[in-house]
Amino acid sequence: MKQKKKFYKRWWFWVLVVILIGAIGSGIGSQGTDDSSTSKVQKSSSSKVEKTSSAKSSSSKQSTSASSKSYAPANTAKEVTLNTGEWTVGTDIQPGRYTITPVSGSGNLTSTGSGQGTDINEILGQDDGMGVASVTTDLIRGEKVKLDGIPQAKFSPVVSRNSANTTALSTGTWIVGKDLKAGRYNVSPDSGQSGNFTVDGSTSVNEILGDGGTSKVTMTVENGDVINVSGMTGVQLSPYN
Repeated sequence: MKQKKKFYKRWWFWVLVVILIGAIGSGIGSQGTDDSSTSKVQKSSSSKVEKTSSAKSSSSKQSTSASSKSYAPANTAKEVTLNTGEWTVGTDIQPGRYTITPVSGSGNLTSTGSGQGTDINEILGQDDGMGVASVTTDLIRGEKVKLDGIPQAKFSPVVSRNSANTTALSTGTWIVGKDLKAGRYNVSPDSGQSGNFTVDGSTSVNEILGDGGTSKVTMTVENGDVINVSGMTGVQLSPYN
């Protein structure tokens, strides 16, 4: 009687063993690769989040700096008298803060290109009782200034500012903390006057004061707010109690 071979002595048994060992080894290697890949993805994602956060912070800082610089340029103003015509700040007029007054007569004073919403549009001189005596403003490099119908105007540098002021502002652009003390005020136009009064910053005010508008506006302003008085000789302020 022929004796059967034991199963572990048959060739096909060892083929199955080799295949099984190979399959187990392949599975372990694949798991290691997946773990490594997952680790890489997490690392990349973390790096990207940090970079975005940093860029956002930088953008915010630049924006604040640009705004501050625009409203408070280096005062390189130099006195100059100009006749009728169009003039460029940085070429014909040095950038800086000026009080502009008529030398004689009256006419239109306009400016464009400030980029701050503070362009000038005034009748300068009071020969006909309709204009303003002066305009105080910051002139930005590249801004265009035009004198039309007025023979000459004088541009005088502003050499000092009154941060403790609580009583009045004339025609022009003013900064709370530099030209007016922060606080809460009642604002009314000069006697017999009417014009536009705006505030931009921590609060927003856009009113016609006087004829065709309101006789008084109450506002709360903080340091850095920008106030514009136009079309009238000025406004009177009194602390609100």
